[in-house]
Amino acid sequence: MLLKVAATTYCQLLLSSKSDNNVKLIVLDRLNELNREIMVDMVMDVLGALSTTRNYDVRRKIIDVALELVTPENIHEAVMMLEKEVVKTKSRENQKKKYRKMLVEAIHSVSQTK
Repeated sequence: MLLKVAATTYCQLLLSSKSDNNVKLIVLDRLNELNREIMVDMVMDVLGALSTTRNYDVRRKIIDVALELVTPENIHEAVMMLEKEVVKTKSRENQKKKYRKMLVEAIHSVSQTK
């Protein structure tokens, strides 16, 4: 129960637009250390943080943590969230190509989870 509360609090910090990138990286490290069984239910919260930052390193870490939490039960939701992020990058300038490529690779990786 206490770990679930900690995970929820970490996710709230991660989703906060007021948290700076260093805080988000630390929070992601802490989330990654928590019990996977607890975190599986929070994969959508973790992926939701993609829209709260433009920093490539933070986004990379978010995707890395989220990919560890994908299960056959939550794969559809995870792919849908990643696809929404890809759509957001279509109208963006060339600097977003790296992020877009990362998202597409994540979708391919997730789709291999069964």
